Amino acid sequence: MKLEKARRLWRQLVTSLFVIITLTVTLAEAQTTDADFHRPDFSLPDLTGKLRSVTEWDGKAMIINFWATWCVPCKREIPLFNQLDAATDDNDLQVLGIALDKPENVKTYLQQFPMSYLTLVEEHKAQELAAVFTGDSLVLPFTVFLDHKGRVFWMQVEEIYREQADVILDYINRVKAGELSYEQAQQQLVQAVQAARSGN
Repeated sequence: MKLEKARRLWRQLVTSLFVIITLTVTLAEAQTTDADFHRPDFSLPDLTGKLRSVTEWDGKAMIINFWATWCVPCKREIPLFNQLDAATDDNDLQVLGIALDKPENVKTYLQQFPMSYLTLVEEHKAQELAAVFTGDSLVLPFTVFLDHKGRVFWMQVEEIYREQADVILDYINRVKAGELSYEQAQQQLVQAVQAARSGN
């Protein structure tokens, strides 16, 4: 039993590492062919059924978190995104959830575990949107950070932690302030995020 569990955990680890490497290559290729890797334009419904366009938040940095009610690590991330939403200026950062789920499932879940930030809900189109970012199949949780110009700044497959998010947002703000170029930030960011998670 213990051996089977270890094998299952090992397979999950290998899969996660493969997807992270794929995303890193995807982002690097986009930067090589395009000076700026911009987010796609998209519109998805909120929980009232109203169609919301990402262009509503032009000029803001964004955290876009793809999640589902059946995804355990996704649900663990929600308190972090609530904290980030509460700690930042609404005019500077927009936290946006995108649920790959049925609206009734999300509504029921949020009655017990509220989100302070907006979540959009669309089971199939949301998967297509995520694939535009990743260039591949989607693994949840998946989080995208955009800078104030709508450029893809960081993509993470797997649960994200506060110390990682703080580093990414700090780099986004340094680019906005002119302390670093987008390209310089990208060169430094992988090592900085890894160091934040390891505590070094």
